Amino acid sequence: MKSIHLISLNWFVYGVTFLTCISHQIFGEPEKINIRDAPTNESMIIQLRKAHAESSQKPVTAGVESQEASKMGKPDDLLEHSIVLSYRGAAALVPKGAIIVYSEKYKSRLQRSSGDKLGEFIDFVAENRSWLSTHEVSFLQAQGKVPLDAKAKAQMTKAGNVVVATFRGNPIQILPPVATDVIPTDNQSQTKNPHHE
Repeated sequence: MKSIHLISLNWFVYGVTFLTCISHQIFGEPEKINIRDAPTNESMIIQLRKAHAESSQKPVTAGVESQEASKMGKPDDLLEHSIVLSYRGAAALVPKGAIIVYSEKYKSRLQRSSGDKLGEFIDFVAENRSWLSTHEVSFLQAQGKVPLDAKAKAQMTKAGNVVVATFRGNPIQILPPVATDVIPTDNQSQTKNPHHE
């Protein structure tokens, strides 16, 4: 019995050796791995100091467009670039140019009232579905490279609601159409918006 196990073990060893030799002939020698020394604290500090010295030599105004001195360093006013949707004490911000269509009867809801509590756009839309809806647009449509579908826009106007353009569920500004010779195709403009009624 021991001799059978010994013979089987010998054949197994021969087989593994044979396969190893064959694999080297078929696949070639394994690639040699270059191992470099781990960086020391001193070398890392020297590299950091060099990088810091190079960046501090560049002028601070490099790459900054010239602005009026009174506006330098001040963040843009968010309300200046937004439209406030307001109704029953709640409010939400959308970028200017995000409203595709609106009915005149809802014009008073496109400005902030005193005492409004500013909240999330998604929550505001969910609470005001009776007069507010969204229309999902593609990124190319938001850039103005692909026009909005005329039929869809006509339906929005006919519905008489305030319609906000969204991209992936968030409000987005729609830029004016770009004049180009070639209009890119856009498959996403045909997708349905889960937030749209």
